[in-house]
Amino acid sequence: MPRQRPKKGERRIDAAIDHFTPMGYATADVRAVVKKLLQVVYGGNDGWPFLEEDSYRVVQEALFEKQEQEDHQQQPHPHPQSHDAMKEV
Repeated sequence: MPRQRPKKGERRIDAAIDHFTPMGYATADVRAVVKKLLQVVYGGNDGWPFLEEDSYRVVQEALFEKQEQEDHQQQPHPHPQSHDAMKEV
């Protein structure tokens, strides 16, 4: 029995993943960003042409923002030294 043809939206997400994984992005991150953009910004699957425009420029920008947020959250915050520790120096 031949495999069923994937839905149109699924082929599009596969193309987006194929575009970004060679750049080092995780499949899950690409899926999450595309899903968020489609739902929140473009109101559904009709937004695909906007995502695909300029070689996924909008998706690339969203991935950069996501990475910057994650990097910012992972940076250790310096702990102020206590007043007593300063006396010992």
